[in-house]
Amino acid sequence: MTNPRLIELEHLNGLKLKSYCTSLKKITKLSSIKELSETVGAKPRLIVGHGSNIFFLSTRKKPLSSIVLLNQLKGIEKINEKREKVCIRCHAGENWNDFVLWTLKKKIGGLENLVLIPGTVGAAPIQNIGAYGVEVGDRIDSVNVWDFKLKKIIKFTVKDCSFEYRSSIFKKQMLQEGWKKTRYLILSVDFLLWPENKTPLIAHYPGIQEELNGDLSPKKIAEAIKKIRTSKLPDSDQLPNIGSFFQNPRIKASLVEKIKKRFPQMPEFEKTYLSSKVSAAWLIDKTNFKGYKIGDAGVYKKHSLILVNHGHATPNDVLKLAQKIQKTIHNKFGIWLIPEPSIISSFEKTASSLMSPRNQIYIPHN
Repeated sequence: MTNPRLIELEHLNGLKLKSYCTSLKKITKLSSIKELSETVGAKPRLIVGHGSNIFFLSTRKKPLSSIVLLNQLKGIEKINEKREKVCIRCHAGENWNDFVLWTLKKKIGGLENLVLIPGTVGAAPIQNIGAYGVEVGDRIDSVNVWDFKLKKIIKFTVKDCSFEYRSSIFKKQMLQEGWKKTRYLILSVDFLLWPENKTPLIAHYPGIQEELNGDLSPKKIAEAIKKIRTSKLPDSDQLPNIGSFFQNPRIKASLVEKIKKRFPQMPEFEKTYLSSKVSAAWLIDKTNFKGYKIGDAGVYKKHSLILVNHGHATPNDVLKLAQKIQKTIHNKFGIWLIPEPSIISSFEKTASSLMSPRNQIYIPHN
């Protein structure tokens, strides 16, 4: 029996980890989607853009057995423009930051707070990317997808997308049924934006106002956020990373109260009667992980939410580091941090252990 041909995925994940699959197909034309769907059939499949929000767990001995579909659909077009709004369609394979810069060049506002986020346009709604008070779901009119189950193109309205914090119907489907049964291939996204002078500007976050000095416009906000992000985030060419590795957890008010008895300075936000969000970065800082390393995987010294590859990190290095952070924080605070990236693994039990949604039910240890 011959071994399957191995395809390296190092260039398709932001951490630049050596990972492998046995089959990869590029999607470059809408006209080829139906034929591709027939070829793939019911086989396990994984859809990838730039892989900037994916943590691959696979090895030479145990590569991903699914077909990896590389979404490279390109194109940007203005669908319509009225006095107050502009509708732009962007195809899924376009680079997200390039698209944001394109809108600013065309004097269109609404996406300026999301500048410099890595990845593709197609990945943005899956994760419901967000930064500095804006989530992409706030700016989407509809998402056009190929449904592998129905074998046709369908349109999801913004309501259909069920956007939540770092989640959507697309992500939930993958979590519920497993990434090998990914049902939806995002083809394009329709954005509802504004002419530059009509844009509702969001610039109240700390750091942004200081950079702006009262000079407000979409371009100025984008420039301020670029400056802030580049000062905090590592150069991905020097220290490969996938941005924030953990989500900010929402925990019960009773747990917040217990923790604040010991740590009254713990920041909380988006507070309700029943729960609050707390800063994952603060939790990691309080457990002294900033700069910590396992193998060549480490916590970035300037931003504790970011795990980086110092050169030759393996998927197992990153896994052990993430697990150690989770267990330490759980032991100290009773909170289980959930990873933000999609975890694509040949080892299913390992992946599910990272995602265990144990928040809000544990009491902090004394």
